[in-house]
Amino acid sequence: LEDYQREYHYVAIDQAEQWPLYWYEFLFAQVRNPPPGMPSCYMRSASNPGGIGTYWISQRFTTRIEKGLMPDAQPWPVYGPDPDTGETRFFFWRCAHRLEARDNPVIIDRDPGYRRRLASLTDPRILNMFALGSYDDPITAFFPEWEPLVHVEGPPLFLDEAGEPRSVYRFMSYDYGSDQACFHCAAYERPLIHVYREIYPKRLPIRQQWEMVAEECAGERFNWLVVGHDTNRTEANGRTILEQLMEAMYDTGFVVPIVQGIVNRKTKWERLRSVLYWKGQVRMGEATIEEPPRLRIASTCRITLRTFPQLRRSRQDLDNLAEGQEDHPQDS
Repeated sequence: LEDYQREYHYVAIDQAEQWPLYWYEFLFAQVRNPPPGMPSCYMRSASNPGGIGTYWISQRFTTRIEKGLMPDAQPWPVYGPDPDTGETRFFFWRCAHRLEARDNPVIIDRDPGYRRRLASLTDPRILNMFALGSYDDPITAFFPEWEPLVHVEGPPLFLDEAGEPRSVYRFMSYDYGSDQACFHCAAYERPLIHVYREIYPKRLPIRQQWEMVAEECAGERFNWLVVGHDTNRTEANGRTILEQLMEAMYDTGFVVPIVQGIVNRKTKWERLRSVLYWKGQVRMGEATIEEPPRLRIASTCRITLRTFPQLRRSRQDLDNLAEGQEDHPQDS
């Protein structure tokens, strides 16, 4: 995956559910220049429900079929903006073939009773995964409590009619990364936490990260900044992340008291699940809420909202995230 100068005329991937979308699209970008006699380039893949690729596969391929918007095994056109003119135009054809357990001749021949055992399952989510090949998979999802109809809010609810925050407690959280980092701005109005802004600097040194925060949060007052234990790590320049962050605060004049968050990552996930928890049901695109969650996230926090349903459990440690996923917003 480090070699971006290759080109392929045909790519086939098995067990694509074990791939993050980045790997898939990296190869997709190198499928080019069909040789003479080959009408076009192709990319094919096979997968099963579950794994870190479940979400992107469902969004890219199977959701249309499961919702009845497209017949199975029928290609549909993909449109997008022309890179030169910006006008919407046809790009290519995409096709998905969704198979069920009964379509697997090896299972049917070797274990005729397998489908009957599946039919005895009481949890429809597991039945749909294994019997029907459904990618609507909350089983391997790391945050099965997540439901956009419940956790996403439009205008922040903590604002009064004049648009001023009702809560006197506002705080920020920070997850550091050398490639990208994530800041969240939130208000605490007992017992609710409203995340109303995300700041997502990429490939910037700590000083420039904080300059971006100071610019976007100018005029606001925060009671504290929660940082992770990794900010005590010493970088190549011989200084800790925390030292550099504090220096950036005083240089910019935008100073926020710093407190260290939960050290144990599994404990952090348990705490996040506790504020995501809600009681009720969703039917036909509408949520009936009996017990609301304690965490609400503004619709403008797009990266946070995008990554929540994508995160999958580690197969080696079910209480932790699988490696190689974009989890900065949740770590923050």
